[in-house]
Amino acid sequence: QTITIDRGSDDGVRADAGVIASGGVVGRVMTGVTAHAARVQLIVGRNAGAGALVERLNAEYPVAGGGEGLPLRLLYLPNSYEIQVGDRIVTSGHDRVFPAGYLIGWVGQAERGNGQWRIGVSPAANFAHLSYVLVLADSGPDGAGRP
Repeated sequence: QTITIDRGSDDGVRADAGVIASGGVVGRVMTGVTAHAARVQLIVGRNAGAGALVERLNAEYPVAGGGEGLPLRLLYLPNSYEIQVGDRIVTSGHDRVFPAGYLIGWVGQAERGNGQWRIGVSPAANFAHLSYVLVLADSGPDGAGRP
């Protein structure tokens, strides 16, 4: 799942830059940026993901998009953690796309599985009504992630 934005390399947009909206994380800029346009891979897409942090637990685990009927999934969290519906999920800053602290969403469902939780995350960004997004300058591999 992607969207196209009307800003490109002439505006300083580059591949792997993080993209946010007023609600939260949207995705990342894909390769193939043109002078006046760029495609953004949405974080809720099947092959998307981000480094994440469960704020209350200070536990870092990846978030992945799509699959299993969930918009987002928090992966690999062991059953030893006490996750709760409503826990805030923010970027960890370790994926080198998003700086730490941007809101990804909230735990919407949590079931103990075979050694790991099965956690569905409700995204903070409203993907049905994305009118404006912000591309983070220098948020790629060596950047500081400033708007």
